[in-house]
Amino acid sequence: MKPLLTLKTNSLPGDIDIHSDLLSVLPSALSRKRALKAGREKQKRMQDSKGAGRCLLCDPAGNKPPGSSPCDIVIANRVADFVNDFPYLPADQRVLFLWHNDKSVRQAHLHRFRLRDLRRMELYWLVRGCIVRGEQYRSPNPKKHGDDQAPDLLRRAPDLMRMVVGFNLGGLAGQSIPHFHVQYGWEVVLNPRSFSPSQLQLYFEELVDSDLIIWQNDQVRIVAPWTPMGQFAIDLYFVGKYDICDLSDDDLKVFATFGHAIIQKYISLGIQNLNVVFTNSPDKKQIEPLVVHFVPRVNMTALYEIKGVNVVDTPPAKIAEEFRRVLSTGKEEINWSDLLKVAHDYNPDKEFLDVVRSSKKKGRKTVEKRRTKKR
Repeated sequence: MKPLLTLKTNSLPGDIDIHSDLLSVLPSALSRKRALKAGREKQKRMQDSKGAGRCLLCDPAGNKPPGSSPCDIVIANRVADFVNDFPYLPADQRVLFLWHNDKSVRQAHLHRFRLRDLRRMELYWLVRGCIVRGEQYRSPNPKKHGDDQAPDLLRRAPDLMRMVVGFNLGGLAGQSIPHFHVQYGWEVVLNPRSFSPSQLQLYFEELVDSDLIIWQNDQVRIVAPWTPMGQFAIDLYFVGKYDICDLSDDDLKVFATFGHAIIQKYISLGIQNLNVVFTNSPDKKQIEPLVVHFVPRVNMTALYEIKGVNVVDTPPAKIAEEFRRVLSTGKEEINWSDLLKVAHDYNPDKEFLDVVRSSKKKGRKTVEKRRTKKR
């Protein structure tokens, strides 16, 4: 096998390999002994001590503290948001969540918080809402952003700016509100990196040679990362895309369908905490590929992570093996080609409307039962 140029490893005493690659921000420490403990950690599910009635995403007007940012509608009867009152990003940081004008629908069917309850429609509509906000923010007309005094950092900042989108699912992954939501905002690119098309081509060729591309076509690549950021981490690349706002409606359907299948796989492995984070190029640049990182969280950050190295229990070959698993029946556990067909047929509007109809139907039955009891 020819030497790898974009995928690098240092073999150290104690059966430790340190992996880095062309696109990795941090190296990963991979221990052959730690690979034996994968899946043994008992994970707690997200808990909800307050319930939907006191949830600030179900009822922002009634449950948000006085003086905090108001709720805005991003997509009518689909997505709402409010400005993050405690931001850590320099521009337009918001919390987006599913929305319906009927509060009873929100509380009964949109108030979901455990990983097993995440649906495709959360993934689809929340990222679509982020794209709406991102396009509004980068618009030269601040009024389109809904605020005459909208921050203009995107055009004034001497630094490169980049849109940020990510889901925190579960306590270990940083989810502070027991209700599915996504964080959106803009960051200053502190360490700009530029990769030429020829470098990226070589990178993916070496992933193929290392048998780490689990499945691909001319739209997406499913990759077991050479430098994983967490146990059973998976990367989803959109071929030829560099910006989240470049995603078409069909791309969003693929993300929702493939992402949901990946999450179901994690649940079968006992994983309850997960980050789903988009990384992409700075605004109006095509220097970093668009990729969605699925990063399970099973351990608290410890010594080596503080020093800037991710400690990961699953080497890339083990990740690839797990996501290519064939059942005893001879059928693939995840058939990506079949999933692609499912994605193309997916109707996010229908799924949302079916949820609303079932909620209203359930509500009518409850009212009828109460009336019957009174009689």
